[in-house]
Amino acid sequence: MLYSCKNNIDNDEIKKMVPYFWKKFYFNLIFRSTILIFLISIIISIGCQNMIEGILFFVIVFVFTLIYYRANLSSIVAKSVNSHIIKKEIHPEIEIEFYNTYLIQKKSDTSLKINYDRFYKGIETDTNFYLPYLEKEQEKIIIIQKNSCTLELIQFIRKKVDHLENHLGEKKKTINNRKKSKIIEKVIWCLTGLSILSILGGLYIVAMYNEINDIPDANFIRSTWLFWLFLPLPILSTIISYIYQNQGINCSKNKIISFISCICLLIFGSFFLLPTSFDDQVNYYSMLEDYQSIMEVRIPSSGQLKTGSLESFNYKNISDLEIITVNYEHNDTTILTEDIMNNDNWIVSTEISSELEKLIPSAFSPDKDSYYLFYNRTLNEYNVIPNTVDNYQICTIKYNISNKNLIIYTFYYQL
Repeated sequence: MLYSCKNNIDNDEIKKMVPYFWKKFYFNLIFRSTILIFLISIIISIGCQNMIEGILFFVIVFVFTLIYYRANLSSIVAKSVNSHIIKKEIHPEIEIEFYNTYLIQKKSDTSLKINYDRFYKGIETDTNFYLPYLEKEQEKIIIIQKNSCTLELIQFIRKKVDHLENHLGEKKKTINNRKKSKIIEKVIWCLTGLSILSILGGLYIVAMYNEINDIPDANFIRSTWLFWLFLPLPILSTIISYIYQNQGINCSKNKIISFISCICLLIFGSFFLLPTSFDDQVNYYSMLEDYQSIMEVRIPSSGQLKTGSLESFNYKNISDLEIITVNYEHNDTTILTEDIMNNDNWIVSTEISSELEKLIPSAFSPDKDSYYLFYNRTLNEYNVIPNTVDNYQICTIKYNISNKNLIIYTFYYQL
């Protein structure tokens, strides 16, 4: 044996090493995370029966994961190594013996002999040597702390390791100009404040979008994806805080606040991916299937639907009135219009008799764009007024072609 040294590997030593081998750790984390995100995206696509929602989820979470792991890589790797140390899967105290053509790495229960020519490169910094080698196609790294080496050993390592990269004297870029630091701090705090306000901005945009598109409050969950429009702001704030943290400006609070804002926006924006059974009224549009056989028309696959009921009103002989209103403003209703105009059970409002008007539980103003259908569920008859004393279940349906508005009245008619 020519030389020997002892090394004690802890969290700080791991953090020092990560910047020189970050790709090894980073892509390993991304690979595993991508598989998990992909599987979750498939489950979302199947559960929501919409591939676009699954793709959107994958893209947003994948980009967020790329940024998160890159910004926190050193801490994540150090934490992982520390957990292995606690479980005694990694031995922090290592003794290395140096011989003329090889070295022996000794741990508490094992030893490993490595020829110098197996180190395909080496990295020397002010504090350490990092010697990577391959074992069963996996990259392993030997860390040698220079403070445990003699000057002769340091020179010996430099001679024995080929392709030794010199990183001596490298220092992190720091900002020493106090005035410039203050300006940067103010800018970062402005970005941090905007990151917090982005959550309120998301709430406002969702509310405005629902109001403009006349979306019922119960269906607000379908618009929460709009929160993701604000994600670039806290993500940018997190990245900038991370960059200037490494340049000597204390941005730790800003980084945490911005990152939490990212998490909040990501979670709130993900609500629209929840199963539709989460909200009672999300599935309301499917109730039109109960009326499609009565209407004998092909309705659009979606529409803005509202329901309501009236317990007291002045319409004679009518009780238990329930109303369904569907707005097709943003849908193609060409087929629906053609089916109504070509169906004999639908009557244009200008041709409705005064007797049938009694089955219209609303203000009646005949026009050529409005069509009505009257269906007696009790008698299974269309467009007739019953003449026998009884309590009949009636369904009156109105569709306005120009307004693309469908109204369904269901009630009991006492004669």
